[in-house]
Amino acid sequence: MANLYIIISAFVSAVILGRIIIPNILIISLRKRLFDVPDERKVHKRPIPRLGGVTFFPVILFSLCVFTAVRLMTGHGPAETLTTDLVCEFLFLTGGLTLLYIVGIADDLIGVRYRKKFLVSAVGFVYQQFLWSLWHLPDSCRGRYSADHAAGGVHHQCHQPD
Repeated sequence: MANLYIIISAFVSAVILGRIIIPNILIISLRKRLFDVPDERKVHKRPIPRLGGVTFFPVILFSLCVFTAVRLMTGHGPAETLTTDLVCEFLFLTGGLTLLYIVGIADDLIGVRYRKKFLVSAVGFVYQQFLWSLWHLPDSCRGRYSADHAAGGVHHQCHQPD
């Protein structure tokens, strides 16, 4: 039940923080005249300020960091043996999201072609998912032998012969 309260608190804090930051970002867009002008490809009919999406990544990152730390400090996180996995997963996620964030800002400010956006999205996905999968491979699949493997214990599908 405590985890539910932590999740709800994280959501509420993200909403409040977003409500505080977005109006300030919109003021910057208005002062710098950063508008997305409608054309035949756009759904909107009048110019709208750019940079509204700039707020989401820092707000999500803040909430994720603070409330993950709260979970770990209050003893409601995963078992100690899984904490390293949680931190690594968090770092891979943050790295992939940072790539998308940078391209999003560049797109808002100067425009980025769809092929480049797709390429960066694919690289971010591969970075996050593929490297995370490699991290979870058994030691024998990465060319190392774990203590269990050396003792003749666990054998995995990609077992390397002795």
